[in-house]
Amino acid sequence: MGSKGDIIYYELLDSQVLYNLLKTFHDETGLIINMFDIHGSYHKFYFPDPRPYCEFVNSINLGKLACDSTEAKMCKEAASSKKTVLFLCPAGLVDIATPVFVQGIHIGNLFTGQFRATNYTENTFKIFLRNFSDKSRKELLKEYYYSTMVFTHKEIDAVKNSLNFIKNFISNYGENFIYDNKNDFKEMDIVSKAKKYIREQYQNSD
Repeated sequence: MGSKGDIIYYELLDSQVLYNLLKTFHDETGLIINMFDIHGSYHKFYFPDPRPYCEFVNSINLGKLACDSTEAKMCKEAASSKKTVLFLCPAGLVDIATPVFVQGIHIGNLFTGQFRATNYTENTFKIFLRNFSDKSRKELLKEYYYSTMVFTHKEIDAVKNSLNFIKNFISNYGENFIYDNKNDFKEMDIVSKAKKYIREQYQNSD
């Protein structure tokens, strides 16, 4: 039998309300949105649609080890600080994680990102590129990296605001949309308002 946090986490993953909120986030931002459990493992992927650059980096031993280590560190920091944290991955993209609490219990972390942020990320990418001597591989990495979308500071703030909103929504209403089992609660006006907030955050960042 798992901990109470684990039980809530697994129940939450089956919620249609959560699915709808995260789909709204993905549709508006174009970003992946995933959840880690408190042990740092993926148990559900929401619209993963990984960037070609990230797929390529993760196909390389060095890249996968660096990314896994960064994600674990990021989730640990988010949990201990109880705040949304922004990290620069070793391959030069931005990731964001925020801890999720239900009934005061830390049940997991929402995770999004994998975008560029102008020179801030490009310098890290150039350092990462030095690990590769093969010219064709370097050129492919460059092609994939520079095709990854760039977010402005205002857009990054909108993403963080939306992520915090979803986290707080789960904290306040999580029990309802777990135990009402996707029926009455998903039709409530509060859900429509939540989706509207997420849309407006990103649309107002243009």
